[in-house]
Amino acid sequence: TVDGYEIKIAYFRDWWRQCGPALGWSLNRSALAKFNRWLTDDAMTKQGKYLSYHTRNDVVRRLRQLFRWGLDREYLPIDVTPWLPAVEGSAPLRVAPDLSAVERLIEAGQRSGPRDMALLAVFLGTGIRRAEAAGLDVSDVVLYADQSGTLTIRHAKRVRKREVQARVVAFDSATGYYLADWLNQCTAS
Repeated sequence: TVDGYEIKIAYFRDWWRQCGPALGWSLNRSALAKFNRWLTDDAMTKQGKYLSYHTRNDVVRRLRQLFRWGLDREYLPIDVTPWLPAVEGSAPLRVAPDLSAVERLIEAGQRSGPRDMALLAVFLGTGIRRAEAAGLDVSDVVLYADQSGTLTIRHAKRVRKREVQARVVAFDSATGYYLADWLNQCTAS
């Protein structure tokens, strides 16, 4: 989104405002390496926390896109994207939540109502991403007699060099139970 780009690019703008004069307002490979070091060592969120690996990676990715846009529209005379170094470090190890956390999540979903419970069941039962769930339509749901079924994900994560970006995921009858409950309530209204 535009807001997302603005938030990520703001890190570069803030750094450039601080360091640009000392660098003679010259954007070069060395300056971008200093920006990368600043992202790692000094940049903070609005909550006063250092940037996570994923946030730093997204800042550099958005900056690379900005520079490409500038080159394509002839605002920049040369391609500076190769000068952007890779983000330091590596993504943290993802750890599945413990069973008690999942139980608390399910209890909260049940208190929230059938819509939230159906959405939670889809996340837990299929592992789809939030953006993929947001793009679902009733026509994307196929329910079988035993309440199991499939979802056609039309807004799947884009993969380079893949012609078809959609995918189909299966779900079990427990997930289908909550989906059916929600769909039945929608059609009854």
